[in-house]
Order: sequence, then structure tokens, then C-alpha cells
Amino acid sequence: MFYRTIRKSDGKRVENKIAIGLVRDFPEKSHAWAEVERLHLPINQVNSRRGVTFGDLAQHYAEHELVDQTESIHAKAHTTVRSYERILRNRLLPKWGNRIALGIEPLDVEQWLKDLKREKRFANPTLDKTRRVMSLVYKHGQRYGLIPRNQESNPMRFVRCKTTSGYEAMILTPEQAYAVLLNLQEPERSHLRMLGPAMARRKFR
Repeated sequence: MFYRTIRKSDGKRVENKIAIGLVRDFPEKSHAWAEVERLHLPINQVNSRRGVTFGDLAQHYAEHELVDQTESIHAKAHTTVRSYERILRNRLLPKWGNRIALGIEPLDVEQWLKDLKREKRFANPTLDKTRRVMSLVYKHGQRYGLIPRNQESNPMRFVRCKTTSGYEAMILTPEQAYAVLLNLQEPERSHLRMLGPAMARRKFR
């Protein structure tokens, strides 16, 4: 049986394999996973002696929630799965992967999100999505009993993050719009001349 797991050294998903029987005995993937659970095979087993890290939770989450969605109760779109994988790989695991999950403080996460906004110029919705994925990892860990199911064991419940964009529309007078048009270079000026009447017609329909 082949399965994918997150390599902790770099956060990449890699393929592993383990022998559980003949293909004809397990025609469906769900049958194979049922056999894995019946045999208690050590796939993605969490080492509780050293403490559960955020990387442990993220790996377990990816293996159970970001896999084949055909039999999932709350199926995720392919684009959503890929987006969550990128957030885990590029942001969450490099920063928090080796940290003990129960030792991560809400204010530390808040400060990290602020740093991302300042240094990477991430928009508020992007930061909120990062926060939500991190929260999903913790909730998954609680659901599977990897960490306690009390409120204090999920620091993301206390992390504040703006959800709306900081973008603010600017309204121009006709004179200001004309001045902007005069300062545009080609081909932008021609494009705006063609789009302007069409946008005006749509607005006043």
C-alpha cells in the first residue's frame, strides 16, 4: 500500500509504502486503510513521549483531511486542498513544525501574523486563511485525541486577526480621471479608453 506523508525536514509531501496483503484482497482504498487500522500499523504514529509537536498534528491532518475527497463527509475542492497544503508547507511548518503543540501561545501566533503582514505584505484575508488552517490542524488533533479536547489546548481560539481587506476604493472626479488618463502610457491609455464606456454602461443599467 502506498501512502503520502509530510517529511518534517522540509515540509514536503513524499510517498511511502507498506505491505499489508494482496491487491485482490483490498479492491478499495478504504478497505486497505481499514486493514491498516486493524493491524495497528505505525503509519504517522505520534510519539507521545517527546510531546506532540505541531508538525505531528499537521502531518496527521494532511493524511486524513487532505487526501482523496470522494468519501469525505465534508469534501474539499481540489483547489482548497492544494491551497491548504501550500499554507502548511510554506508558512506553518517552517515556523511551528518543531514546536510542542500545547506550548504555542496565542500572542506568539498573533505577533507572527503581524510580522508576516509587515515583512511579506500579506493582506488581511491571507493572514486570516493562514490562521484558519492552523486552527483546523488543532481541531483535527483534538478530534482524534492527539491533544486534550479542552479549550486551553487550542491556542487558535484566542488568536485575533483582521478578516477584511485594508483596500479602500478611491472616487475620482471627472477632471481627476481625465488627468490620470493623460499621464498613462500606451497601450494602457488605449485600453482604458475602450473599457471606460463599457464600464459606464454597466453601472447605469
